[in-house]
Amino acid sequence: MVRIVNNEPVPKELTEEANITLGLLGVVIADHPEKIRKLLRVFGIETRPKPSARELTQKVLFGIETKGKAFHFELAKIISERLPKQDGYDAYEDEAGSESQQEDGYVNLIMGAIAGIGSAIGNVKSKKQKRAEASQKTMSTLFAYKAQQEKAVADKAAQERSQANKMAWLKGVGILVTVSLVGWVLVKQANNPPQLQPATT
Repeated sequence: MVRIVNNEPVPKELTEEANITLGLLGVVIADHPEKIRKLLRVFGIETRPKPSARELTQKVLFGIETKGKAFHFELAKIISERLPKQDGYDAYEDEAGSESQQEDGYVNLIMGAIAGIGSAIGNVKSKKQKRAEASQKTMSTLFAYKAQQEKAVADKAAQERSQANKMAWLKGVGILVTVSLVGWVLVKQANNPPQLQPATT
């Protein structure tokens, strides 16, 4: 009896780092679609002249899967720009290159996550499912980020309107108080005309 051994690799799951990176990718696509389009063009991946966020997401995932470490590196550099610079990252703040070291650290971490994404979506048995999962993660973060931006703009506009209304109310009250005060003074003067002092010789 011959036993058949299945040597196909077990499909890899998207790690927490990979999911975070996909979320950051969504933010980058929302804020800087032209940077992503330029990166794709450099690696020979064509898009429409004005690609949708979904198209850019799909093309980036294709690039992650097929274009190798060079693509991963350039994409990681773009994504790392979204991360905040942390004070005290390098113990030797006065030495040149501390910021560069921090950025390199970010890029290396993101590259590792991107490689994990490539492994997950590149598996023959789970390619369609994992690519859909990665796309959904990126797009959901992108939509949430855009909604947050729109809410911030709306909140700011509402605050400005509220402030303007408050100022208008205060001006109105100020005018009313002034008019009342002037009227009170005039009435008081009318009721109490100034007494003329008799001339002295």
